[in-house]
Amino acid sequence: MAEDIYHAFVAALLKLLAAFVPAAFGALISQLLQRGITIRDRIIQFVVGILVSYYVTLGIVAWWALDPLVGQAISFVLGMSAYQATPKLIASITEACSRIPGLIVGRLGGRSDREG
Repeated sequence: MAEDIYHAFVAALLKLLAAFVPAAFGALISQLLQRGITIRDRIIQFVVGILVSYYVTLGIVAWWALDPLVGQAISFVLGMSAYQATPKLIASITEACSRIPGLIVGRLGGRSDREG
């Protein structure tokens, strides 16, 4: 029984590592290409690259039912670009969301003008 638990643990650990390795390689390559940043910033960028890549890749692969190899390629690319892209993405999403109330009021206002 203990041997089964050990094998299950090792299998789960290998599966977890396989999921993070492409993102980690992408984030590592991104780090190697950057100059003049502190170790602290490198570590933050590395962790952010891995985490963003891991979760976004899971969503993309599940949404579009992609082959696992394609998912690993996406994970690698996202790991390379996640830290630089994330602030711009957040700013764009925030701007788009801030326009939603105006669009709703515009639509409601437009409908009431046409009805009356």
